[in-house]
Amino acid sequence: MSMPVAISATALSKMARQDGEIAFVRAAQAADTLMVLSTFSSNSLEDVQRAAPEGLRWFQLHVFRDREFTRNLVERAERAGYRALVLTVGMLVCSQRATGTNPTFCVPDNISNFDAELLSVFVRISCINCSCSEGAG
Repeated sequence: MSMPVAISATALSKMARQDGEIAFVRAAQAADTLMVLSTFSSNSLEDVQRAAPEGLRWFQLHVFRDREFTRNLVERAERAGYRALVLTVGMLVCSQRATGTNPTFCVPDNISNFDAELLSVFVRISCINCSCSEGAG
């Protein structure tokens, strides 16, 4: 590393920039520094690796109750050459609103780090309501 500065894990970067984490990993590689990829990244672990194959990458991991789901993420990170795991010990806790409803947050289909199968598991084990109406999001 050229400096003691790294790019921290940032979720859903494609919501702000079309190429999402691809831009971050290329910048980190060009600056000879580290990038930490979020569990909730817009780009897949593998796409980020291919964008900067010589870059130093770590993977920020949320440990889910579904251990198989978590294990799958760790194995993918290992296969894609991520050199370390950054464990996040805090996790989203869903509250019950006075109205009895939780807000709906819609993630567009093209910005998930999870394939369709993993995304369905994530939705099942989280409190995110992904039942967006057509055109919402």
